[in-house]
Amino acid sequence: MKMGYYANAQIEAMCCGTPTVTHVREELMTDALRDSALIFSSLDRLEGTIEHFITQPEVLAMHRERVVASARRLHDNDALAGWLIEMYEDLNRGLTHAEIAERRGGR
Repeated sequence: MKMGYYANAQIEAMCCGTPTVTHVREELMTDALRDSALIFSSLDRLEGTIEHFITQPEVLAMHRERVVASARRLHDNDALAGWLIEMYEDLNRGLTHAEIAERRGGR
């Protein structure tokens, strides 16, 4: 995932119920991201992605309904803190980064 300064704006937009378009490299894609309400595209496919949602407003409405819960699930402070604590404990147990990622389903 390539995150720039705009990532916080994307999260804030999602928390307000606005679906957002993003690009995640395949090797960084996770089940949690696939299950989210993020709209995935690339620069090559962006025009078609936008056209798809403009011509099918019901699909956009579906994303709009899911986007707030999705943003909160992916960026909940308590969940993220718990995840970091688990990773820290795993590192102290001697697990490698690869083993930790595998245990967490790529998170």
